[in-house]
Amino acid sequence: PLATGALAANSETASFADLKKSPVYVFAFFDKAGGYNPASGSYPSGAPAALYGATPGAADPIAIEEGQTVEIQLSFDDSITMP
Repeated sequence: PLATGALAANSETASFADLKKSPVYVFAFFDKAGGYNPASGSYPSGAPAALYGATPGAADPIAIEEGQTVEIQLSFDDSITMP
């Protein structure tokens, strides 16, 4: 990953500054148990997950130009879960 972040509640905003590559792709999951450690390299089995994209299960690229701010909205439910 180029960047990671964690949100503590619904409707919060994640920000990532100085991303050096374009395009980027956004993936998110919800840790129902809490306590996820990003350094572990694996995601909790059964966690609800989502990719940013128009087609469920497929990621759309997000082009970022230097100095540009891009805002997206991402929501998800239990329709896709981590294996």
